[in-house]
Amino acid sequence: MTPDKLCEYLNHLLLFDRDALARLVETRVPCNSDLAHQPNIPIHIGADNLPQVGLLGILNGMLDKGRICAVYDDTDGKLQRFRPWNLQG
Repeated sequence: MTPDKLCEYLNHLLLFDRDALARLVETRVPCNSDLAHQPNIPIHIGADNLPQVGLLGILNGMLDKGRICAVYDDTDGKLQRFRPWNLQG
């Protein structure tokens, strides 16, 4: 799957329940070191200095090339859309 296709799918799902997708994207759960060391899955280090994984990390891990990110509104902080992540800036 390409980042563009995955973003298209997730953006379509936003039409049905934006709040549910926002909660899924914002939730991270503790993970063990085996998962934390998977090279294609971005891991977040929590305040307790332990690894955590979220939905976007899992989805990014299945992409052959590139990554996606969630875009939030600057004024209200709400999830607006998903887009391919430009690693160059």
